[in-house]
Amino acid sequence: MSLITLKDVGKIYVSEGNVSVGIRGVNLSFDKGEFVAVTGKSGSGKTTLLNILGGMDDATEGTILIDGKDISKLNAKERIKYRRNDIGFVFQFYNLVQNLTVEENIMLPVIMDGKKEKDYKERLDKILKIIGLEAK
Repeated sequence: MSLITLKDVGKIYVSEGNVSVGIRGVNLSFDKGEFVAVTGKSGSGKTTLLNILGGMDDATEGTILIDGKDISKLNAKERIKYRRNDIGFVFQFYNLVQNLTVEENIMLPVIMDGKKEKDYKERLDKILKIIGLEAK
């Protein structure tokens, strides 16, 4: 079974009576450990696709299975939990909280989940060392 499967996924945007197609009829599957690059012209749907996979936007049609879970059926609260616990997303532009430290920005999902920071301190230190930000 593939880790990620998209079946006939589409996204239509409607704004002030104008309709535009974000993506249409996307059928893809990716296996665990597979490395994939999403490329294309500006406006071709790359960001739309990634936002749907990341649970930040809804598809208007189709099915999105991630590790067997149909994320296209998640309600808003379940989608928040999915983004916080099941998927990692590296943004092109920094989406950091300005007045928080590097450590606090990384720990934010843990805190929002009601978990104790001290239980994750050792793991956080390892992550900061791996990415070369332990001094920050």
